[in-house]
Order: sequence, then C-alpha cells, then structure tokens
Amino acid sequence: MDEQNILKRTIADNLIFYRKQKGLTQLDIAEKFNYSDKAVSKWERAEAIPDVYTLKQIADFYGITLDDLLCADVKKREKTVKGNEQKSKAVKLLITLLSCGVVWCLAVLLFILPEILAPQITKSWIIFIYALTICCIILVVFSCLWAKRVYKFICISGLVWSVFTTFCLTIQTFGGNGRIWLLMIVAFCLQIMILIWAGLVKILVSKIKKAGGKE
Repeated sequence: MDEQNILKRTIADNLIFYRKQKGLTQLDIAEKFNYSDKAVSKWERAEAIPDVYTLKQIADFYGITLDDLLCADVKKREKTVKGNEQKSKAVKLLITLLSCGVVWCLAVLLFILPEILAPQITKSWIIFIYALTICCIILVVFSCLWAKRVYKFICISGLVWSVFTTFCLTIQTFGGNGRIWLLMIVAFCLQIMILIWAGLVKILVSKIKKAGGKE
C-alpha cells in the first residue's frame, strides 16, 4: 500500500472514529458540511479525501486539530477524545456552578438591602428559599442538556420538593393556614411518579439496547 492509500485509510478511520464518538450518522455530517452522504461514505471507505479546507472544518467541529485527523496512532486518538471529554465536563460544571453562584449572590444582596434600608422587614430570609428553587430549575435545565439520566431524575426530584416547600413556607410565613403543609402529600405522590417514570425509562432503554444487539 503506497503512502497516498495509507493516508486515505488513516483519514477514513479517524473520520469514522470521531463521527461515532459524537453519535452522528454520515447523513448528519453531509448536511453539516453541505456534502452528499455518498461523498461522506467515500471518505470513510478511503476512496476519496476531503479538501484541506473541509478537513479543517471537520477538525474544528470535533474540537481537534488537523494533525489529529492525519494521525494513525490509535492510542493518541483515544487520548485526545478523553481529554476533550474531560475539558467539556469541566466547562459544563463551571457554567453550572457560576449560574447557581450568581443566583446566591443576588439572594444575599436582596437579603442585605432590606436589613440596611428597611430594618423593620423581618422576613427577608425567605429569599434564600426562592434562590434554592431557582437553582433547582437551573440544575434541571442543565441536566437535561448535558447530564446522565440519573442526574436528571435527581434534579427533577429536587425541583419538585423545593417548589412545594417554597410555596408552603411562603403561605405559612405570611399568615397562611398551617394545614398548607398537607400539600407535601402531593409532592410525595409526584416523587413516586418520578421514580416509576425513571424505572420505566430504564427498562425501555435496556430493551432497545438488547433489540439493537440482536440485530
């Protein structure tokens, strides 16, 4: 095999590897870079090589360098993917923490201002309860975008309990009926439904994987 064919095969293997790492199909790549799926198929069968400009676009899309697409070292390729995944997780965690941090900073500010400007207000502590609920909403949103199913269910459960707790505390604090806490029974029922939903999703995913394995 001459050098040109070796290069084609190396690029083809790398294109297949990085595409599958992203969970994409050849059609997805074709639509992304305005090529036909037949052209992408030829690249991955080592029958053709994308032009340099397209290779650079593909490398940027996968978060790698052009050299990574030309590298035949499998271990280095896997190390690159692992490093990118770790960086991605770190960035996502940082964004989540910063978002929640902003909420708590605002909560502290809104708690302090009444203490300075209107000392007669004695119930500003409830702001922190609202902040907790807002953080739960943020966690649910980010977990749905980035996290595994188990974290989604945990965040959704946290949101349910925080919403009901916030509502009950607000009513109780401002002179409501003490029986308002009976609403927590509804939260408990919702928690049971979330657990059942989690179990059904797990069973469904397991069956889909088994069916895929049989095929």
